Amino acid sequence: MNMTVQIRTAEIQDMVENAILAPSASIVSAKNVNVYYAGKQALKNISLDVAKNRVTSFIGPSGCGKTTFLKCINRMNDLIDICRVEGNIEVDGQDIYSPEVDVVALRAHVGMVFQKPNPFPKSIFENVAYGMRIHGLTNNKSELADRVELSLRKAALWDEVKDRLEQPGTGLSGGQQQRLCIARAIAVEPRIVLMDEPASALDPIATAKIEELIGDLSTNYTIIIVTHSMQQAARVSQFTAFFHMGELVEYGNTKTTFTSPNDERTQNYITGKIG
Repeated sequence: MNMTVQIRTAEIQDMVENAILAPSASIVSAKNVNVYYAGKQALKNISLDVAKNRVTSFIGPSGCGKTTFLKCINRMNDLIDICRVEGNIEVDGQDIYSPEVDVVALRAHVGMVFQKPNPFPKSIFENVAYGMRIHGLTNNKSELADRVELSLRKAALWDEVKDRLEQPGTGLSGGQQQRLCIARAIAVEPRIVLMDEPASALDPIATAKIEELIGDLSTNYTIIIVTHSMQQAARVSQFTAFFHMGELVEYGNTKTTFTSPNDERTQNYITGKIG
């Protein structure tokens, strides 16, 4: 194969990859989102679409607004009295800030996994069953048990806990606790799972398991992950958004963002000049 053909083949491969990753079927659409904490503006005119059943990473320096924006997607910022959100965010075409929206139902459909594992002070079984009970998603004990098992299997945890389901979830290792929290989040059949630094408190082995799990889950769920690790973003995500000082600087497919960024600020962050 001559050099011209090799180059052309590489170009075709990139075109195919970009076509596959194009966010033609977006599940989250944000337009002109501004967020304020009291008088201080934390996010400035954020607009982006998140592709369905893909993994999207939000990266950027501490305090850049990435977690603030993540929490806008399931209205967790409503819990902060001094927070005000302006603009439009739609999930599956529905304006989630409409007065008619049931916030409890929204948070079932847009689940969240936090930086520090936070299992309930209940048994492993009840941690996973809790949301299904609250939302009335099962009709009997047998169905509930089946759904708990399925969720634990999806979270790659079943084989490790199946013989101790009545033991406290807090007795698991850190990595197991985080997978339990993921099982709890997906048990109520969300469309989207938000993850805020889900592996930052874990050791490398547990981190690798979480990253593998993220890839597996993206077949059935849209995953949006905030991460301080550019290496993690490169490993797990198809799309990456770079935030800096409350602004969305750059958003596109992950490979392009890391190899050919359009903005000098992105390049400086990737190379360690800022951050």
